[in-house]
Amino acid sequence: MKRLLIVPAAGRGSRLASAAPKVLTRVAGRPMLDHLERLYRKVVNDTVVIAHPSFSAAVRSRLAAFGWKAQVLEQSEPTGMLDAILLAAPAVLAAKPDRVWITWCDQIAMRPESIARMMALEARDPDAGVIMPTSRSPEPYTHLELDDTGTVTRFLQRREGDTMPADGLSDAGFFSLSRRAFLEDLRWFAQETASGRGTSERNFVPFVVGQRLVTFPVTPIEATGVNTPEELALVEPHVRPRVSIIIPAYNEERFIGTLLERITAVDLAPLGFEREIIVVDDRSTDRTAEIVAAIDGVTLIRMPVNGGKG
Repeated sequence: MKRLLIVPAAGRGSRLASAAPKVLTRVAGRPMLDHLERLYRKVVNDTVVIAHPSFSAAVRSRLAAFGWKAQVLEQSEPTGMLDAILLAAPAVLAAKPDRVWITWCDQIAMRPESIARMMALEARDPDAGVIMPTSRSPEPYTHLELDDTGTVTRFLQRREGDTMPADGLSDAGFFSLSRRAFLEDLRWFAQETASGRGTSERNFVPFVVGQRLVTFPVTPIEATGVNTPEELALVEPHVRPRVSIIIPAYNEERFIGTLLERITAVDLAPLGFEREIIVVDDRSTDRTAEIVAAIDGVTLIRMPVNGGKG
């Protein structure tokens, strides 16, 4: 199945208080664009990134740095996500993808398992107009109301001044549209819709009102966009790469403590990595397990019988 990914990324990220534009703001040591590359590059055929002219060259440079052949288009005026997405219409017409994916540039905590779930649902229903993950959470930023058939009857958004429920069903900033839905339904919607009363922008998500959705649940953290320093701190631990260090040990009481001290002394934070240390004790007959158990931050697994390093 052929997919084209659209990344609206023209926002400057003023609420993040970052010196860099939002899409190039670092989270866990890497720009948001790098996190998107890790998630999507291998599962889409074409990519279009929408950037503001003031930093489009920097986006192109970053894409070139890791060889992601994405097309960069410019949105000079902040008229909203809908207009940004529609800038990619010529690319959709040229590439003729089966599905058009859309993700906000700050929606970087999506799990690979959820992306795989999206792909499985597409394979099951390739003509579905809209497939999207949702997340239920208290004090939602957005809220979708669905009827018994799965059709969206109403969409609410806090930033537009809507009265929000205490508990809501939010979009996760990740959408899959059929090519027909993108080129026909979305364009018709764009002709009819007006700017939001609170933001004066043309939002994309109200497009799903009246659509029968194919949905699947994701965790609240996956649905969290990085718009503020608080959200950055919340998402960061979930996107930081992890190095797993596995140490098989048998009767190593003379050396295991020194080894673990040296490993834990290495600061991986500047590299943007988290670390986990797992010691597998192969049924030692000395104090190996006791020494390991006393060291904070190290996971000890004890084999039921001595079986060798394998």
